[in-house]
Amino acid sequence: MTDTHDTDDTAGDANWSVPETEVLTQARRLLESDRRGVLATVIRVEGSAYRRPGAKMVIPEDGVGVGHITAGCLEDEVQGLASDVLEAGEPRVEHYDLMPEADDDDVWGLGVGCNGRIDILLEPLDETYRPAVDAFAEGYDVGVLTVTDGDHAGARAYYDPRGETFDLGEGFDADLAERVRGVAAELTARGKPTP
Repeated sequence: MTDTHDTDDTAGDANWSVPETEVLTQARRLLESDRRGVLATVIRVEGSAYRRPGAKMVIPEDGVGVGHITAGCLEDEVQGLASDVLEAGEPRVEHYDLMPEADDDDVWGLGVGCNGRIDILLEPLDETYRPAVDAFAEGYDVGVLTVTDGDHAGARAYYDPRGETFDLGEGFDADLAERVRGVAAELTARGKPTP
């Protein structure tokens, strides 16, 4: 993978299709600084949406987000929630239902790509995400598995296809890791996220 050029925190605001490389570059910058941030990731989509599961946005605590999780439908809302996530210090999943009602005449019913149901995981960007940004910086793929609900929400594991190994983070159950090993290997090889 090729690293992207330097940008400021407002770069993502100009274009909703900011490449994931730029999002991961910003995440790495935040981890290497004393600034905090939130990582927002689309984890489930039902219906129409421009962005699919795996789309990411990094929101620094003192700036504008980089990357987009929709075509502009939810970015302001999610940016507004970032401070709550940082204050709580815990991940959360937000469910958005943008499906138009049968008698709804507003813009959501005009097929602009935001008339679906979208679930977004918001989590404090911390050192538990370092294996992903390091893999990106070093130019290899790594599978990231994140628990999105229940008592272990936010627990993360990494599948490294180079040695076919799991790096289990705190709270990620070893039994669960064994159950998803095959799926993690397949999805990492294909480069496809899944809910």
